[in-house]
Amino acid sequence: MISIQMLFCFLLFFLHLCSKQFECYPTNLTALYVFGDSLIDSGNNNHINTTSKADYWPYGIDFHGGKTTGRTTNGKTVADFAALHFGLPFAPAYLGLSKSQRGKMITGINFASAGCGILPGTEFIGGLCMPFDNQTDLFRRTVTLQFENETDLKLHLSKSLIFINIGINDIELNNVNATKCLRMEAFSELLLREYSLRLRNLYNFGARNFLINNLPPSGCIPVHILNAKPEDDCIEEQNKVLYFYNMKLPTMLRELQLQLPGSLFVHADIHNFLVDLRTQAKEFGITELKKPCCPDGYNGTIGCHHNAAICENRDAYFFFDQYHPSEIVNEIYAKRCFEEQSICTFMG
Repeated sequence: MISIQMLFCFLLFFLHLCSKQFECYPTNLTALYVFGDSLIDSGNNNHINTTSKADYWPYGIDFHGGKTTGRTTNGKTVADFAALHFGLPFAPAYLGLSKSQRGKMITGINFASAGCGILPGTEFIGGLCMPFDNQTDLFRRTVTLQFENETDLKLHLSKSLIFINIGINDIELNNVNATKCLRMEAFSELLLREYSLRLRNLYNFGARNFLINNLPPSGCIPVHILNAKPEDDCIEEQNKVLYFYNMKLPTMLRELQLQLPGSLFVHADIHNFLVDLRTQAKEFGITELKKPCCPDGYNGTIGCHHNAAICENRDAYFFFDQYHPSEIVNEIYAKRCFEEQSICTFMG
């Protein structure tokens, strides 16, 4: 009979393992399913009536020989680097697949849609998008049709990774003023409750392995900092809007981890990663922190338009366009999260 002391030591050992190199995830992950917004959209908005899309050159100039796919960067996204880490193919955009292809794509699909958020009413002002509810509904319907019985479906989902980056558009587009602290805190709590319900729904469907980004520092992107007077590295008042949400997200994930048997939640601190990287950028050859690479020579007031002139050395720029990081930043995120485990934390 195992003593309480031995059991306690075993649990400590297990948690130690799970804090290293994502060893708590199944060693044979077979699929990557991606949900969220423009940071990880791989081309769904190409097929939606919206101006929030990246289906034209120079987007993708460094992706597979200069292939424009709809990714809002010059190359790979953080979701692409996740796929590389786990030895999986890049998850293709759902709306870019035929009905036949969707039925066969068992290594993962990307459902993310630029401009969308957790709440159904959150849509970018440039047009339509696929809200989180739509993304997860399409996921459930698609994956269910891929398997003949529930046993095979559950086994597949137990070996799949759910990667989500969402929430920033909810806060930015719902007109919440950073100076109204009580209102911001209440809105963050509402947002997290709604998010928690949707994560529980994914778990009840069979999903078990989750990688969840917190909110990036929107006060540090070119469209904001370069229009500020006086110009500063970051607009701290804007970043404060995100404080309550980012502070409470880990608590929410820990509660889910405790309440949902067999679940594995990993919290990725992309917010502090991006803030800290600004002070370490020169170590990686990144010398331009404020101006976007596209269009070259502008200060963030103009978007990356068709056939725009771009910087010569994309790896020297923190941002590719006025909103999104360049591939080099996404690659460093992947190293910090998957290899060093310095920004990604198991919630057990």
